[in-house]
Amino acid sequence: MASIGKYAQIEIERRFLLPPMDEELMVMSLPRRGILDNYITGTNLRLRKVDHEDKKTYKLTKKTPISPGREEITTIYLSEDEYQLLSKMPAVVVSKIRFVMTYNELTIGIDSYANEDDELLLAGDINIHIPGL
Repeated sequence: MASIGKYAQIEIERRFLLPPMDEELMVMSLPRRGILDNYITGTNLRLRKVDHEDKKTYKLTKKTPISPGREEITTIYLSEDEYQLLSKMPAVVVSKIRFVMTYNELTIGIDSYANEDDELLLAGDINIHIPGL
């Protein structure tokens, strides 16, 4: 098995397409965060801004595919100024709202991607990192 980078972790990601849901379900008291992702063109880098309550978090993440559903992931936290500087790079920008819930000790994120006409809902495990695999 190939070794991973010194600061990297292995992420196992499982995603599931959900059917459209009633608005009442989505506005339940589930914690939510606004996420703006910039997938930097020609790289495996993602620049992310997370709005959660009154706090903003900025991250730069590199994800390197290992096999289907498994990635080597390395993340560093940024200041707002660093984020603003890097956000000028050419990128594909994706905005979503993430609702977070717990089910049988598993943390699940439901990501809502929407425009005026359509909505896509994906559910998946959050933060499944297995060091040393």
